[in-house]
Amino acid sequence: MKKITTIILILIFFSCQSQECNSNGIINWESKREIKIYDKPNGIVTAVLQNDLENENFLKYKIIGTSKDFLKVNIKLEFDNETKIGWIKKRKDVGIYARNYEENIDLILYSKPDKNSNKKSVITEYYPDLYQILDCKNDWLYVKLQINEKIFEGWLQPEMQCPDSYSTCN
Repeated sequence: MKKITTIILILIFFSCQSQECNSNGIINWESKREIKIYDKPNGIVTAVLQNDLENENFLKYKIIGTSKDFLKVNIKLEFDNETKIGWIKKRKDVGIYARNYEENIDLILYSKPDKNSNKKSVITEYYPDLYQILDCKNDWLYVKLQINEKIFEGWLQPEMQCPDSYSTCN
């Protein structure tokens, strides 16, 4: 019984830890919202950052971990050197653009972070909207996009990610 309890506790501990991630994202360049940086999920606010719309200096980040409702990031304004490390809430303006700009290129969102997994969603045309980041595993991002009343969701492969507020990444 002790072994089973220990195994269960270890599994719970590791399932609550942040996942490893090696992807980038942006705060929607149109967002005027203040982004609170926390020391831990639901913890103490250690900094507050915001897009500098007047100077077109927008927030970008590298994701270094995830939890249920937060991303652990190294975040900064694009033209500044100072970075902050901490946790930001997952919201609609925390995301990435897709790279399916060319005609006849479907954007495939997979059921797992693997091109050999099932297709969860297929987007047949380009939408210039920000895809919300919900999770991260290595260099794959789990994203969501709502178009009209339809929700597209799944794992976005690294080659189709565009974490840039200034260009179309093509």
